[in-house]
Amino acid sequence: MRIELHNLLPEPMVEAMDWDSEVWRRSLSFEAGRRYQLNAPSGNGKTSLINSLYGLRDNYRGDILLDGRPAREIRLSEWCRLRRVGMAVVFQDLRLFPELTAAENIEIKASLEPAPPSPTRETMLAALGMADRATRPVATLSWGERQRVALIRALSQPFAWLLLDEPFSHLDPGNIAAACDLVEQACEVRKAGLIMTSLGYDYPLNFDFTMKL
Repeated sequence: MRIELHNLLPEPMVEAMDWDSEVWRRSLSFEAGRRYQLNAPSGNGKTSLINSLYGLRDNYRGDILLDGRPAREIRLSEWCRLRRVGMAVVFQDLRLFPELTAAENIEIKASLEPAPPSPTRETMLAALGMADRATRPVATLSWGERQRVALIRALSQPFAWLLLDEPFSHLDPGNIAAACDLVEQACEVRKAGLIMTSLGYDYPLNFDFTMKL
């Protein structure tokens, strides 16, 4: 699936934007299977972009096209299908269910479109040091542990695009390296594209393009 942006700018930023961007108010394409890192300080619209690409907001000027089709024209039922098999996401605020366990949070999304993930959930839990925390309610976990749960949840479903909004902000270097390795494996197996927002840190991921948001 090809994603195109044409003169895109979130409405709240129309009067406030006073910096040069390689994304906002430009025409560009995110090509299937390629990996993109979008760097920006807080307040430059990283979360707005991820939410717009995922179809959660349409209060923007310009256009988002998915395989040539305006995102605003996609019906809710189609978005639901797309989020099950076409797009996986890690939100900056994670959006986990605090009363459910880590394992239940992971399974609740994967159960919508059953497919054996690669790497397996067990492998990912072990790699991120979460195997002994899988049965704990998310409300009892630290923010860094919750980030790891959210990442495993995203990597456990089918996807053509992986959208990550500052996914490693509360992880130590060891867990960042392990998480990046899992992202690389999952994207490679699926031949999927990656769009990740960041404050500009140098993560151990092989990006095709790095742009200033």
